[in-house]
Amino acid sequence: MAKFRYDEIRDGDGIRLIMLHPRRSQSPQLQCSLIHTTLSKYENELIDHYTALSYVWGDSKKTCTVSVNNQDVDVTANLYAALKDLQDENRVSFLWADALCINQADLDEKGRQVALMGRIYASAQHTVIYMGDLTPASEALLKHLSLCSDRREDSSDDAMKDGVRDILERPWFYRVWVFQELVLSRDPWIQCGRLRVRWNQLYDHMKPRSEAPMLRKASNSFRQMHEAHVKYKESLLSIDKRPKLGDLVATHKGFGAADPRDMIYAFLGVASEVLDPDLAIDYKKSCVDLYIDFACCAIRYHDYSRLLSLVSESLSNQQRMPDLPSWVPDWSSSSGQNSTEYISRKALGSQNWEHYVAIREPPVLAFGGQEKGVIRTLRARGSEFFRSMGFSTSELVKLHIERASFFG
Repeated sequence: MAKFRYDEIRDGDGIRLIMLHPRRSQSPQLQCSLIHTTLSKYENELIDHYTALSYVWGDSKKTCTVSVNNQDVDVTANLYAALKDLQDENRVSFLWADALCINQADLDEKGRQVALMGRIYASAQHTVIYMGDLTPASEALLKHLSLCSDRREDSSDDAMKDGVRDILERPWFYRVWVFQELVLSRDPWIQCGRLRVRWNQLYDHMKPRSEAPMLRKASNSFRQMHEAHVKYKESLLSIDKRPKLGDLVATHKGFGAADPRDMIYAFLGVASEVLDPDLAIDYKKSCVDLYIDFACCAIRYHDYSRLLSLVSESLSNQQRMPDLPSWVPDWSSSSGQNSTEYISRKALGSQNWEHYVAIREPPVLAFGGQEKGVIRTLRARGSEFFRSMGFSTSELVKLHIERASFFG
């Protein structure tokens, strides 16, 4: 199949929209067109509007074909299902979906468009959070909520609980981008198959059940996003009420992202800080360089002690990103035990955290302090701890000497 050719976006706030043609079309294939427009148009528009789509990309190897501007284009099965379920019987729909509306092969355009995503979701009249197929459990719940005259007047039977759990445990809640997409949306809807209800309806139904043991883990992500959505609306008048970038990244460490750089980029649009030039969205920058720049920014502007405590893997951990300095967290990894948190608390004690500096080239974290000597022998307790983290004997000696020279 020939590669789809995108026309260049020339306006600074220019975007593409999907014009999804109705089902009444004679062709059995999904028919759509890509049109160019600007965000400024829709930010001041009273009649025309578009809907932003929030979804999970899914397996890139599982694809379906749609017709875009009379050209066949492969999209993931998840996006195809979303478009099919959003397609109206008689009317044209205007949608924004990142996989089609952004030329993913053009890294310069991708960077510019991703930087606009906050405005894209904020300017959309509605946001549809597409969860995937309709199951018997989700169908029972969504039909119940759509028929409830009082959103808080819910059935408490097991079917409703199964429906809540079915939705809350879907992969959408564990993608990094969904936080921004939900928080900035004017009017978010949850959709499974062709059934949908407003986000607030599901949240109001879930609240009385949120402490049920079988739902607690699944509901935490949902509750956090809802609270952030409410707080963001309040923060439109005061940027001080927005969450800090470091807190957002740390809270979502290990969440799903097709590109590990998005562990940082996905939160720039909702954080309280003014964007540091070193963190400007640039998909030509390597992930290692981005994570180093993020750590350096944290050192310049924030307390680094918490960041250091999130360096969860030892240097010998194969899951850790290659070439990443030991003092820089690997945000793409979700591995568990915080070995460096142990080190920082035990080794640093009550020392003043203001006496450190990050040197960018080469990437080194330097600490000031008093030299008290060199560790020449290893205590059994310490050795066992670090061996359990995968260190060899030679690495243990090197580690302890380095800790002694840095921390005294």
